[in-house]
Amino acid sequence: MTEIRRRQEEEDEYQRQLDMLGGVWSFGSGFAGQLGHGDLESSATPRIIKKLRGRSIAHVYAGFDSDVAFAVSRSGDVYVWGKRTGPTGLPPGSSLAALTRNTYGQDSGLESEDDQNGENITKPELSERIEEERDDADEPNESDEEEQEEGGEEDFVHPVKLLALCGEGISHIAVGRVHCCATTKDGDVYTWGQNDHCQLGTEPVHNLSEALSKKARVRYGVDCAEPRLWERTVSETCVITAVDVGTNHTFAVTDKGEMVAFGATYNTNDHSSLARNIAKLRVTQITCGAMHAGLVTSDGQAYTWGSGDGGRLGHGDNTSYVNPKLVEALKTDIIVELACACWHTVAVVLIPPLLKGGVVYTWGSGRLGQLAQGGKQISTLPGLVTDFLTTHALIKKVCAGMYHNVALSVDDEVFTWGSNMNGCLGRPEELGDLEENFCAVPGRVEGMEDFVGRPCSIAAGREFTLIATKPYIGPSREELERRKQEQMQQAESIDRQSGVVKDEKRDKLQMIRKHKHATIMALLNAKYPKCTICAVGLVCPGFQPNSENPTLCKHCMHDNRKHQNQYKIHDKKITLTYLTQAVEKLGITVDFSDIPDIELEEELEFELEEDE
Repeated sequence: MTEIRRRQEEEDEYQRQLDMLGGVWSFGSGFAGQLGHGDLESSATPRIIKKLRGRSIAHVYAGFDSDVAFAVSRSGDVYVWGKRTGPTGLPPGSSLAALTRNTYGQDSGLESEDDQNGENITKPELSERIEEERDDADEPNESDEEEQEEGGEEDFVHPVKLLALCGEGISHIAVGRVHCCATTKDGDVYTWGQNDHCQLGTEPVHNLSEALSKKARVRYGVDCAEPRLWERTVSETCVITAVDVGTNHTFAVTDKGEMVAFGATYNTNDHSSLARNIAKLRVTQITCGAMHAGLVTSDGQAYTWGSGDGGRLGHGDNTSYVNPKLVEALKTDIIVELACACWHTVAVVLIPPLLKGGVVYTWGSGRLGQLAQGGKQISTLPGLVTDFLTTHALIKKVCAGMYHNVALSVDDEVFTWGSNMNGCLGRPEELGDLEENFCAVPGRVEGMEDFVGRPCSIAAGREFTLIATKPYIGPSREELERRKQEQMQQAESIDRQSGVVKDEKRDKLQMIRKHKHATIMALLNAKYPKCTICAVGLVCPGFQPNSENPTLCKHCMHDNRKHQNQYKIHDKKITLTYLTQAVEKLGITVDFSDIPDIELEEELEFELEEDE
């Protein structure tokens, strides 16, 4: 048993060190493996993706209408998991078994992570593990080749490396339903996925228009399953700083604030017209929904365009706009974050003097609570989400899923609201009894106390949510244990001291009451002797002359000669309460001014009651 316990302690310590390097947590729909837990099960409770433990994940990415997810580590490795038919960027016909071995080593199997007990990295030494080169298995063995030839139908239920992007310095990945786009730190762009509208940024394979190519049943563009460097249509000197993808279109922003668009944009294929209208603006952020888009300029102004159905553009109507139009309702504010989804839009408005945090506004259609504006289901103008004000939460990052939203506060807390389909809000205890499968009130994701590091990146997929945590920065385990011992000793010392103080208070109060007891008894014995006949209770508290016959007691009507009894100091029945009641019945006042500390009596009584 001792050996088993020792091994278990070593394993616990090993897993703890992995968790301290950061991790990825997921919850929501898992029908296509998009949660990365090694199965197709959904989960309303946040669970750590054990294959990514200890891999120093810095960012996670998903798309509002996608069932594919990506993660990028601090060392530049890119991982992907989710729906096989989605834009994973993996070679066609890839075998999950082969990809898993290439990512995690030859001993990695395909059983569920929960069955593996989290053992996903070889364990000679943690530091060696983390510093391993990511391409140690670039050359597949014969069995891998056989599996790759056979291909596979299973979804990618485990995160696997996207080797085409590993080491390329990926800074952002925009995830769409059928295609993706990634930028590098050097300003290059990679695109992959379906290309039927030339949304990958490539030229058509023929001279036919898109409409004619559909009639002729000839593909307008050529699909590209694996990431390919974008064939630039802008100067090589331009650095691409931001990208996003919609259903069938892509937008890119250069370091000069200019915007490039390709693919099928709403109601127009004239990208040059769009570029001309944006040329006067210096764009810093771009975001795409299904049929609309938005951008943020360097001076914090928000512009939207595309389909206006359901008020998703925020212009006060349902009108559609081909060119970007300023969101007038927010023109006096500074927008720091904008996110477009299918039918709604979310914005973060700066609150000075903060540089990154602020309040949240939503607009569009929100029949599943994604607007968080009480019972309001449609808002054609931006509306303030007041719930964040009541919880004193300032938001720095928002992500919009198909029908739910995720927000990261300046205090690194994660909030969710909207549709709770398959538990994608991550609040099972709070929302478990609700009849509706949605919540219009933002709330904290449950189980955050289990995160070793603080959340640093969030992503919202179609019906799932991802949270990446920072490496743990803080005192060591030994330091925490030492502090715990010190706190326990300090608490014990305080308790002891508190006990001493309490005893002193109790003794002082007891002494005051003893003096009061003696003072009252002396007064009653001297001036108000008890009746020798009325021995029961306080029928006669002491002799007081009757107004009509002064020789008789007004209480018991007995002669004054019958009042000879004295209160005895050692009589246990004669308590202070008894004497106080006698004084009250006699209607007299007792002078306690000579008793030491008499003025502290009430204060001591109150403090002792509080201590109890």
